[in-house]
Amino acid sequence: DFNENLMTAIADYGTGNYYFMENPSAFATVFNNEFNQTRTAAATGVKISFKEENGIKLVDAGGYPLESNKKTAEFYPGDLISGQTRKLFLNLKVPTDQIETFDISGISLQYNYNKKPYHVELSKPLKLACVKDSKAAMASIDKITWENKVIKEDFSRLKEAVAGDIKSGRKEEAVRKIEQYHSEQQTINASVQSEAVAGNLDNDLKELRDTVDETFSGKPAAVAEKQKKNAKVMQYEGYKGRRSQS
Repeated sequence: DFNENLMTAIADYGTGNYYFMENPSAFATVFNNEFNQTRTAAATGVKISFKEENGIKLVDAGGYPLESNKKTAEFYPGDLISGQTRKLFLNLKVPTDQIETFDISGISLQYNYNKKPYHVELSKPLKLACVKDSKAAMASIDKITWENKVIKEDFSRLKEAVAGDIKSGRKEEAVRKIEQYHSEQQTINASVQSEAVAGNLDNDLKELRDTVDETFSGKPAAVAEKQKKNAKVMQYEGYKGRRSQS
């Protein structure tokens, strides 16, 4: 009966990690992993800043809590061990009332290494264009990057949302979100032609829908128990999927 959303929030705000364990025997492995990461951390106190200029706002960064500071959005993705690579997808709100190209240059990284502070900024600005031709927008999509975004970020975000609906007993809303996800991704993939995304829509999404149906089948007492368990498992899978992009 613990609140998994509160627990993940505590982990995020403390720049730590969250684990869901059905078996207490997993505790030893988790603690050992955490202690090893603490000893081998190379970059600590990692902070990423995004200047919100020209009407562009950062609305999500891999699910990490965002803090606003004088038109600058900041988030803390946790420490990095030596040789580790992290890929985060940033979701932006952009003005679309006119055809325009935006320069995004205000992204910076701060961290500590050997107790010394370091600051890194983009070497050149990113280009973000609002265009009239939807075909041109589709043609600009990088297939490999988009596949990774859909399978790791978008599908994981969907799992977290569906987990919330399962916990609250909103089966119809969970199904609606699944169908909407399928429609939106299928429309884009008609142009991108990604086999990986097609597999996600045909297999992973079907498994997710089956889990929703199975959760709400049976007697009320059994359904209530499955709601608690499946919501926690699904929320953790979604959370872990968005955090393990390395």
